Amino acid sequence: MKRMIVLALCLLALAGCVQLPVPEGIATVRLVGSEGVIRAPLINGMPFGYDANVQPSDLIRMDFRPGRDQYGNKTGLSSSRYTLTEVTATCPLKTEADTIFDTDDDNIIIWFPGYTAPLEDISGLPIPFYPLEGYPWDSCRIPGIPEMRGQLATITATARAEWIEVKFVLPEQGGTYTLDLPGQTPTSGRVIGIRIAEAGVYTVTHSGGTVYEITVPIGWFFIDNEWPIEVGPTGVCG
Repeated sequence: MKRMIVLALCLLALAGCVQLPVPEGIATVRLVGSEGVIRAPLINGMPFGYDANVQPSDLIRMDFRPGRDQYGNKTGLSSSRYTLTEVTATCPLKTEADTIFDTDDDNIIIWFPGYTAPLEDISGLPIPFYPLEGYPWDSCRIPGIPEMRGQLATITATARAEWIEVKFVLPEQGGTYTLDLPGQTPTSGRVIGIRIAEAGVYTVTHSGGTVYEITVPIGWFFIDNEWPIEVGPTGVCG
């Protein structure tokens, strides 16, 4: 049985992912449809730029769920099939990133500008600046934020798709092709379209015995973006 290693050929251009010609005898994989987008989230229910200067220690609720602001502009994730995997808030006048707190909704997070939380000894969870559901709290502690002048912080967000749609394109050689996944049946077409939930190597077997190993890159599942936001000086907060 012959075994062929597949090359995924994709040229990244300003217009998106441009497919190169498929060499003879080589199988490729193509991403179907446009890649998702993370737009700026709602902040405490308002557009991202509405509060142009957030204050240190404020409770900032960032809502990345797909939606629109009161002006009709799209906000957050472009599709509900994406879920946040990481959000960071970095203030350049600090050596440590601010702590981001999760909520019951995977696409909503809480940020206290300028605050890096200590960890509670028993649970190992970060202690919020103000009481926050699901997190430990010690009413006797005095939370602190370093003295800093006003600064431009950076919010970054990364999300992963629950699934993506791809097409496996096989060399033209007659016969049938079978994608090695549950429920797949032989097909005479040389293009196999399918939704998948994981990256990695997928196998297609030709009726003549040739086995094609096709790699779907992990990067196709992820999207990211970043936004600057003004954080006021610590001197103005009590």
